[in-house]
Amino acid sequence: MLKKNFYTILLVIIFLSGSSAVMAQDIMGNFDSYQDGELEEEVLEDKAIEDTNTVSISDKDKQDFNGKTYLRPRLSTLSKLSWLFDFPDINNNEHIDAFMKINECELYYKYYRNEIKWMPIRESIRAYLKENKDTFPRRLFFDMPVYFERYDNENKAFPVNDQEYLNGIRKFIPMIESENPLYDQCEFYAHDYGNAYPGDLLFVFKRPLVIKRVPIEPEKAEGIIRYWNELSEAKYRYGYLRIYISIQKFQGWDKPLSGSNQQVPSFLSHIDGYRVYRDPTLQYQIYEKNFVYRR
Repeated sequence: MLKKNFYTILLVIIFLSGSSAVMAQDIMGNFDSYQDGELEEEVLEDKAIEDTNTVSISDKDKQDFNGKTYLRPRLSTLSKLSWLFDFPDINNNEHIDAFMKINECELYYKYYRNEIKWMPIRESIRAYLKENKDTFPRRLFFDMPVYFERYDNENKAFPVNDQEYLNGIRKFIPMIESENPLYDQCEFYAHDYGNAYPGDLLFVFKRPLVIKRVPIEPEKAEGIIRYWNELSEAKYRYGYLRIYISIQKFQGWDKPLSGSNQQVPSFLSHIDGYRVYRDPTLQYQIYEKNFVYRR
């Protein structure tokens, strides 16, 4: 019996002596707010955005924020997002096989060409998707650089020198990567599957994310300044921002780039908060902001 609270499976192929029987088994794992101040926003019930996780997702692709787990926008995670919003067709064998290319490439590469052994694997995945797709994750995090000016002693903060944040970020298209070293062997190309597995996704925020300064006490700021000065004598310094979002709903297909005919799925999302880091390693956190939404 496949369990509803686990959103991906690790298939274990067991060949019984003298038989070509194939068994699928799921491996258990659990997943368990915008401008300053509280927002009077309607938020989905906790049950509606309940997330699940698996042991196959590496720690670097999972982040805990405010007691919830957020995932990096890897190709595997976003393939599950496609199923959550019914972009693929459950009756389309190619869409089922593509899910395996993305999420279990090694298994796909090893067994797909033997259709006798592949058919029960495919049907196991189909049954799994039918039962579990509504539990697939809708919380994600994104990393992006942010530039600062010299420390403002009067306001005890690093002013942001980045027009994108000063004007407010309302839309965002993340860079999507595959974490699977066998990606090329499985030859997954999003355009081969129409709108089933979009190559790009657009996240539209209900409120623009505006960051004008990052408050830091002088004692802590001095150490950060020394670190930046050792790296560069440039006037402006840069850190990194990690943004945590929860997807509220799919709102249709959009053309986000001017002059382009490519339509991408658009998701209305909340920014739940963000963390600011000193450098691209994202090991030294210097600030955190939570956005609280009332029901």
